[in-house]
Amino acid sequence: MDKKFSIIVPAYNAEEYLERCIDSMANQDFLYDEYEVIVVNDGSTDGTLDLLNNLCLKYSFLRYVTTVNGGLSRARNRGIEEAVGEYLLFVDSDDSIRSNSLTQIYDELMKEDLDMMLMDYLYLDSNSNPLKKPLSIGSYTNQPVDGKEFLLKNKYYPMVWAYAYRRSFLLENKLEMIPIWHEDEEFTPRAIYFARRVKYLPLVFYNYFRNKSSFMMKYNENSYFDMIRGMESLECFRQESVVDPHLSLYFQDLIAKNLLKSFKRSIQWGTPVRIQQQMIYEMKKRRFIPLPRGKRGVYFLLYKYVPIAFIYYYRLKLRRFTV
Repeated sequence: MDKKFSIIVPAYNAEEYLERCIDSMANQDFLYDEYEVIVVNDGSTDGTLDLLNNLCLKYSFLRYVTTVNGGLSRARNRGIEEAVGEYLLFVDSDDSIRSNSLTQIYDELMKEDLDMMLMDYLYLDSNSNPLKKPLSIGSYTNQPVDGKEFLLKNKYYPMVWAYAYRRSFLLENKLEMIPIWHEDEEFTPRAIYFARRVKYLPLVFYNYFRNKSSFMMKYNENSYFDMIRGMESLECFRQESVVDPHLSLYFQDLIAKNLLKSFKRSIQWGTPVRIQQQMIYEMKKRRFIPLPRGKRGVYFLLYKYVPIAFIYYYRLKLRRFTV
């Protein structure tokens, strides 16, 4: 029987949360032979492999492949290679999906003939208590649009797992994730750009847990420089593929906003000034300005001529907002 979905789960040392993740995929309104869950065991050194063997005995929809540790992006890309489903979902091993959500997602994808579909998520603590109300990105037209129009008119989440994808669409456009932290911010706008039909469905289908192992709970200086590398890749894409001047300006602003967000986050996480100086050096080397249009002026002069003042200006500004 053909598979309607392939759900790709990258897993590295995931034994603490993986069973919760896989159990959530069993509690769906599909027959087990209608979908598959592919866990990419990314060189785990804990009990992940033993747990997977036990879970495969329990669930016929589950299979796994084991790879040399290569990071989240490579694991997701390997999952795409392994998948046979008509549509793809990505789920992180420490998260889960909402009960009985697959049929609604599949019916919408089929009815509208979509390449991509954006959905909502719930932010939870490790005990499944909501940290915020169900997130929604706002009201949108119910009509599918071309991806280029979607980028220009809509807000959207960058997270790869917030979308359902037609598998053939990813393969035909050779859409892969580059091996960095912040791969979502680089991948998602490229994917939307190529989508022939994309829409937003206000369905809370994903549970995003604030676990101690989550990326956003970790301080990692490399992530700031990976954001710069990711935006360098996106800038190459803009120069090589984006012809429309409105979309070109959109990508320039998106790159600037992501760089500024990363810079501000480095301050919020207490990153030393020397690291922020290195960040500015790397951005200038690539001729980046981490300021979107309309936010230049004195900020640009500080960044260009007195970067240490640029750093301390934002340190003082952010401190005022957090006091």
